[in-house]
Amino acid sequence: MASEYGPPGDPTCWLGNINFETCCLPPPRGNDHCWEGGFTYERCCRRNPNEPVDINKVAEISELGGCELNIFQEFKERAGAWYRDYVPNLVLFQEFGYISRRFDAMYRSCAPAALTALLLKLESIYFEEESIWAPLYAHYAEQHHQAVASGDLF
Repeated sequence: MASEYGPPGDPTCWLGNINFETCCLPPPRGNDHCWEGGFTYERCCRRNPNEPVDINKVAEISELGGCELNIFQEFKERAGAWYRDYVPNLVLFQEFGYISRRFDAMYRSCAPAALTALLLKLESIYFEEESIWAPLYAHYAEQHHQAVASGDLF
């Protein structure tokens, strides 16, 4: 269905159930509930994936809001279900990968979510070589301490 309207837009916009089909269709504005801050129809649904994004039109994720954003609240619920009830969830796996790959920006927006994502990433690679695991753990510990010291994490 997406091919009828063009390519799937900017892949950095999508996470879990938030995807090209649910947000960009039908043109020309798509689903208004998808667009807040730097996530705009123009940025996320552009027809030419090779067309550069105008950085002047895209807000930094730290300007989008904090932990109250849906992306972080839904992640919190799924992570809580994993730790509390051991409920596996493929969307959670996708989310912690997405958040941890964009750690610095996500940390500025919602430190607890970014740190939880990094912790889940650590748990998922626990049996990897120490040369992979140890630097990631050191980064997690440093960022955790910084978040506590700055009051972003209690």
